[in-house]
This record gives sequence, structure tokens and C-alpha cells, in this order.
Amino acid sequence: MKIKEIIKNIHDKANSKGVTLQFLFYAFIGGICAVANILAFLVIAKFSKNLLVNVWLAYFISSALNYLLCILFLFKHKARWSSAGEIIAYILTLIIMGLVDYYSTWLFLSFGMNNFWAKSCSNLVGLVGNFLLRKFFVFPEKKQK
Repeated sequence: MKIKEIIKNIHDKANSKGVTLQFLFYAFIGGICAVANILAFLVIAKFSKNLLVNVWLAYFISSALNYLLCILFLFKHKARWSSAGEIIAYILTLIIMGLVDYYSTWLFLSFGMNNFWAKSCSNLVGLVGNFLLRKFFVFPEKKQK
């Protein structure tokens, strides 16, 4: 079986099994991207001491990987938008969820959680929020009649 056929088979199965399986598959993709984010951050930090630049470059790299994995394996590419529209919608969700991440981390810290637990809880909020925005805004499937 060729790689293209394998990818199509995974994509078709992920789309035909309902929202619960799609969410679990998205969580797996998110885990891959979280690792990519950390690795990118560590590599970039070797060359730059600017934390803001390091964080945003790593975020951009992992977000690009997330987009590619989503359209390869999980969601239908150009389901609602043209390619340009889809990318704009995706970037909008990144901005929204970036703000949600910041403020939820701040909120959990204000409740007295340590950095690890505050960021972990914020990541769970982000996982659900990102999935819902991707599924219903960036890559919405047309309802079948």
C-alpha cells in the first residue's frame, strides 16, 4: 500500500467514526505538536536568549505542524473555505486560543496552583477549545441530508 493510500485510509476512518473518536485522534495530534513545540523551543533557545521570540517561533512551528496533521489525517481540507480562507480562519483560532491559554493559565495561578499544574490545566482547556474551533469553524463538514 502506498503512503498516499495509507493517509487517505486513516483520514477516511477518522472522519467516519464520530466526534468522540475525532477528539481522541485530535488529542494524539496535539500530543505530537506539544512535543514539537518543546523541541523547537529548546533548539531555538540555543541560538536566541529572547524568550518572547523563542516562545512565538516554537508556537508557530507547532501550529503549522498541527494544521498539516489535521488536514492530512483528521479534517476535510477546504470544507468551508478556500485554502487562503481556511488559513485565515486557522490563524484566528490560534489568536483566540492563545488568549484563552494566557488567561486560563493566569486564572489557575491566581487560584494558587503551581506553574506545572496551572499550565497543565490550561492545556486541557486549550485541547477542548482547539478541537471545537477546528471541527466546527475551520474544518466544518457539510451536514448530510
